[in-house]
Amino acid sequence: PGQYEINLNHVADGLKAADHAVLLKRIVKGVARRHDLDATFMAKPYGIQAGSGMHVHFSLLDATGRNVFVGEGGPSPALMHSVGGMLAHMADSIAVFAPHANSYRRLRPSEHAPTFASWGHDNRSAAVRVISAGAATRIEHRVAGADSNPYLVLAMILGAALDGMAQGTDPGAPIAGDSHTPAHDPLPTNWDYALRRFSESDFAQGNFGMDYLSLYTACKEQELAEFSIRVTDVEYDAYIRTA
Repeated sequence: PGQYEINLNHVADGLKAADHAVLLKRIVKGVARRHDLDATFMAKPYGIQAGSGMHVHFSLLDATGRNVFVGEGGPSPALMHSVGGMLAHMADSIAVFAPHANSYRRLRPSEHAPTFASWGHDNRSAAVRVISAGAATRIEHRVAGADSNPYLVLAMILGAALDGMAQGTDPGAPIAGDSHTPAHDPLPTNWDYALRRFSESDFAQGNFGMDYLSLYTACKEQELAEFSIRVTDVEYDAYIRTA
């Protein structure tokens, strides 16, 4: 209830795509305020309703304008290696894909959000969905929440895809349905752990540089510390008389 899916038109520039995502948020919030309403892009504004994600669809063109993700009869090796890189670095990137305390309420089983580093062919249960559609063949990255920073999200996704192509990373076998196994790495669902993975990640450091990585981590650790000292009404209701 009250949740809408909005698809932004494709643009061939990643920076412009992030601009459009930020402008969309500002427009929606501004229009809502004019009508004495509030619009939110929280990842999980209601505990018993589905969360809000920011799915990213992307492909890669060469100098001639050809989509290099298109192979003979299916996805190309470049696409598959890109998927491999994204899966390999996904856990280290969660602190960007899920940047706030509320973000982790969305990353739960059966909440229509990925909880494992997995991929599948046109599979919405996987973290990465491969869409084979001729010249429109592309990757859908389904992990980031609607509360995330589009610029940072695209930097992590595209950086991981580039690393996967450079290293020839194998993504492993696709999943069918929701057939996750112990072979699939579980994604961090704890803010503290996600920040620690991010701060110690060679990939994140190489992607952002040490100065920005340290600044981002310090800001988020300060935010985490503030949340950790707040006692919720639920805790009082459950424990004030029984503990």
